[in-house]
Amino acid sequence: MLKLFDKNHNALGILSHYKDLYIEELLKEGTKSMSFSISSTNPMIDKIQEEGYIQTSDYEFVIKEFNKNYTSQQCCCCITIKQ
Repeated sequence: MLKLFDKNHNALGILSHYKDLYIEELLKEGTKSMSFSISSTNPMIDKIQEEGYIQTSDYEFVIKEFNKNYTSQQCCCCITIKQ
């Protein structure tokens, strides 16, 4: 389950029906990245924006890139570091 938040950490809803969810750990940098694709017809598509946040059950990621095309969008995120 992916929870979507805006730039101010206001909850926007739950993302569902995404595909190709991939979380990668970058050992050299000590960080993680996440990517997934989502259909352009998904009702939450207009709420996804760069610098917004996505929470998984274990981590929180900031949306760094959101590539749009005709049938699906690719979302790329980096883990947030809380101090």
